[in-house]
Amino acid sequence: MGGLRRPRVVVTIHGIRTHGQWQKAITPYLASHGLVPYHIDFGWFHALKFLVPWTRERQIEATRNELRNLVDKVNARRISIIAHSFGTLLAMQALLRVQDFPVEDRPIS
Repeated sequence: MGGLRRPRVVVTIHGIRTHGQWQKAITPYLASHGLVPYHIDFGWFHALKFLVPWTRERQIEATRNELRNLVDKVNARRISIIAHSFGTLLAMQALLRVQDFPVEDRPIS
C-alpha cells in the first residue's frame, strides 16, 4: 500500500509565567529527526489566573480545540506531546475530554 506518509507531530505546551522559549529551542532538534514541531503558545499566563477556575477551564478548552484541529488538519495517525508544568495539566485535561486523540504512548526514539 503506497500513499503519503503521515507526519509525526510533536506538540509542545509551555507553563505559566513564561513564553516557552524552550519550545523554540528544541525545534531544530525535532526537525532534524524528521518530526514536525507544533507549539501551543498561549502567551503569559499569570499565576493569579491559574487560581481562578474559569480562566483555567477556558485555557483547557482552547488547548483541547487546538489539539483537535491540529489532528484533523494534518491527518496525523498520532501525536506526541512535550509539556511543562501548567502545560502538562492542559494536555492531560484536554486528552481526558476527547477519547480518540492519537497520542504517542511511548518515548520518541
